[in-house]
Amino acid sequence: MKSTQFLQNKRQERKIQTQELLDFERLFKKNTYENFLESAKIIYNGNNQKVTQYILYNWEYNPHITIYENICSNGIKGDLQFLDDIEIDFFTEKGYIKKKFKKNNAIIPKKQEKIIYRINRFDTNNPYESFHSYFNLYFVISAFNINRQKLKIVIMDKLNKSNNFDTEFWSNISNDVVYNNDTENYKYNMVIASQTSGSSIICTKIKNSPIQGRGVSCNCKCELYIDFIFWIKNIFQIPVSNNNKIIIWCSRNDFNNRKIFRKIKDEDKIIQKIQEKIDVEIKKVEFNKLSFKESIEISSKSYIFIGAHGAGLIWSSFMTKESNLIEFFGNDRLSNNMHYRNIASFCSHKYNYFNLKGYDEHTLQFSNDDLNKLINLIIEKLDGS
Repeated sequence: MKSTQFLQNKRQERKIQTQELLDFERLFKKNTYENFLESAKIIYNGNNQKVTQYILYNWEYNPHITIYENICSNGIKGDLQFLDDIEIDFFTEKGYIKKKFKKNNAIIPKKQEKIIYRINRFDTNNPYESFHSYFNLYFVISAFNINRQKLKIVIMDKLNKSNNFDTEFWSNISNDVVYNNDTENYKYNMVIASQTSGSSIICTKIKNSPIQGRGVSCNCKCELYIDFIFWIKNIFQIPVSNNNKIIIWCSRNDFNNRKIFRKIKDEDKIIQKIQEKIDVEIKKVEFNKLSFKESIEISSKSYIFIGAHGAGLIWSSFMTKESNLIEFFGNDRLSNNMHYRNIASFCSHKYNYFNLKGYDEHTLQFSNDDLNKLINLIIEKLDGS
């Protein structure tokens, strides 16, 4: 009798957990927007100038933005200035701090009609890290229903501008992107200042939710992230793919004089052996050689996305629903790094992983058993299992 009661209790517990997860998935997007907008706190209001902060208190590091209205600056990237010398209490991830602002002495400042979005990027060579600032921008403009073409993007950091995926992203978001400062005096209707973009939904911990960072498997779909991915697809005019049975092999190679970890020993031979067992084409892709749009295009056609743990796997976000991600771990990255497992959950992708042995410090290798298991898994996926 005790055993029967124990099983009944376990079934009831699983039923409750399942319902809680379904409720979370259904309500998370709505609740997140509502909590963000309801957090509005006016921290200065005088001389027809206003400063308001919005904060996600339940998220790790308390992500927040500050909106300034009818504000001035000396230089497009210069310190913001008011009509008087003032001091304001600002919320930061470390608590409240006092910040002093100088009086703007320009007689006739140059008027900027566009909404200014000031952004500090984090790592423009790493697409995974760059996606923090992309998602944070999306969340802000969707929360306030801002037309992105009315934005002037002001890059506040000193990271190099280069012809890579990051520059391409910002130039497609707005036709007005500024990287360099000037000496003009400006007056703005609105400036949105975002915090440093080293965190976002893809790595954060959220109180009272299954989303607990990249060290814990969340096992939940996230409509907020799915909407973000569709938003990017629409901006880059990526058509819906009718043939998504392509297999993408995400290859890791040295670039920009950087020695890359977790390369695959005899990679081309491994791919060839797999290709001999299946009819579907395997495309080996080096995403660091592709443009932003090319990366989305090839990924959106993929049904199975394969690769070692690394930033290139972020592009798997653009696969269609019910596609598959297969990730390799080994050497300096073990399977408790759940960055891409959680992103797969967000997108309703199926997920599998392999632990491979290291050949040397920078390289992973397949045993015959590993290879056979991978081939069988791919065949199962292609058969719809």
